[in-house]
Amino acid sequence: MRVTGDGVWGDPADREACLQTLRRVPELNIDLIDTADSYGPAVSEELIREALHPYDQVVIATKGGLTRTGPNVWPPCGRPEYLIQQAYISRRRLAWRSSTCGNCTASTRKCRVTSSLMPSAS
Repeated sequence: MRVTGDGVWGDPADREACLQTLRRVPELNIDLIDTADSYGPAVSEELIREALHPYDQVVIATKGGLTRTGPNVWPPCGRPEYLIQQAYISRRRLAWRSSTCGNCTASTRKCRVTSSLMPSAS
């Protein structure tokens, strides 16, 4: 389910309906939500936190490595410093005390995935 606006950009048309749907996740036995800092950007992570924190019954997986300049625009950015920054920002946005895994979604000729891999932001 997408909880952002058109083009995965901005707030959803009905924020309260998205929050209500997210709050039903545990009762539907859904135990994993996959998101990304670039969804919205930031909107998806913020709604997930508002609806589900603390995450007692669900695991939240988030990704980094794509920047956003507009709807349906996804420029990759696999620079290690950017990925580390986004891991910290996502951790704060989702109100995690720590994270155990980072997922890079971008690799370019300038910065290959192997140079982007990092320890978790704990």
